Formats: sequence, structure tokens, C-alpha cells
Amino acid sequence: MKERVVDQVGASSAKIHSVQIVSKQLLKNTGFEDGVATPWYITPGVLQNNAAFAHSGSWYTEIGNGGTGTHTDKVSQIVTLPTGTSASLSFYLNVATTETTTTAVHDHLDVDVYGSDNTTLLATLASYSNLDTTTGYVQHTFDMTPYLGQKITVKFIGVNNSTLQTTWDLDDVGLHLQ
Repeated sequence: MKERVVDQVGASSAKIHSVQIVSKQLLKNTGFEDGVATPWYITPGVLQNNAAFAHSGSWYTEIGNGGTGTHTDKVSQIVTLPTGTSASLSFYLNVATTETTTTAVHDHLDVDVYGSDNTTLLATLASYSNLDTTTGYVQHTFDMTPYLGQKITVKFIGVNNSTLQTTWDLDDVGLHLQ
């Protein structure tokens, strides 16, 4: 940033200043490495400890692994976003399925933002399904600037039907304020 100073007779001087933008992490236990759900709400059976399947560290969540047959798994955390210039949600996701179809959605994961009452859906940031398989973790990033100054819940909601299973391995979730 260049700053110019002018005195009372019109003489001026300029100096260049460096400005560093600092990012602040708003979520807690972002890589699930505490080995406990808190402060996340995690459906029982979804929190996993296996370094071979985690994006980093040893712990991750395997949404879709919390039950048999038709079931819904959730991973969520409540957070207050202070005012700031911008905010972004990022996470790493690995999608695996035993579904054999290449055209029909049988299982799906929604990435949602809920309001302070934890029941009002403000937005679905993304939807992934059994058709979105990956060969490893892929990072996803979403703009959270519209929610600055609000208390919200970030929710990952996976729904499996009663046939073959799809899992969404979720790790290293971050919500950064800038």
C-alpha cells in the first residue's frame, strides 16, 4: 500500500507499507484429532481413527458409515461469524461407493448452512452423491461472506438408501475469517 503525505505548503512524500491479511480459524477440532466429537455433533459410528484413510493425522469422519439400511448421518458445528471482510469454508472430501449405477443418484451428501435456531436452512452450499466418486481427497471451498455477523450451524448431512453404501470421508474442515 502506498501512502502519500502532503504538508501545508504542498510538499509531499510517499512511503510504501506492506499489509498482511491474517486469517482466523473459527471452527474447533477442525481435523477431528481430539478423537472426540465435541464441539462437533457427529452421528455415532461416523468418527474414525485410521491414519491410512484420513486426509491428515489419524482422525476423520466417514459419513455414511453410521448405520445400516436407510439412514442419515450428520456432522455439524455451531459457530458465530464476527464481522470482517470475508469468510470461507473449506474441507477435504473423499467419496467412495459400492453403488453400481452410473446414472442414478441413490445416496447424497448436502453441505448446508443453518441459522441461529439450527432449524432454518439458509443455503445448501453443495450436494454430492454416489455419482461423485473420487480417487482420493479433493478440497472444496465456499464463500461464507453472506453470513458474517451471524451465528450459524455448518452441517454435512449424508443420506444412504437401503441398497448399496456410499461414504463421504470428511477431514480438515476450516472456516476462516479474513
